[in-house]
Amino acid sequence: MTFKLQKHPTFRTTATINVPTDGGTIAQTLSVRFKVLPEEATALEPVEFLRQAVLSLDDVVDDQDAPLAFSAELLEEVIAPPYVRIGLIRAYWQRSEEHTSE
Repeated sequence: MTFKLQKHPTFRTTATINVPTDGGTIAQTLSVRFKVLPEEATALEPVEFLRQAVLSLDDVVDDQDAPLAFSAELLEEVIAPPYVRIGLIRAYWQRSEEHTSE
């Protein structure tokens, strides 16, 4: 297969978020589309990295299980807790590593 140099590569993956509860953590998942960022983006603070890398989030619901549409406001709300940032960043790098090892 011929190598295709993309100007703005993206990828979709599933992020596992370990949500803390009184009884430990509960693994919840969401689908996320990331934009591949340049290497210098690794120096960004986690919140800013995610603001730049996340293009969309799917499978996010409110307390009544109603689906929430992706928006900049939703992204800010989702990435506010540190445990969510950890899960999203882990998903970004795991999927990126899978691409580099294929």
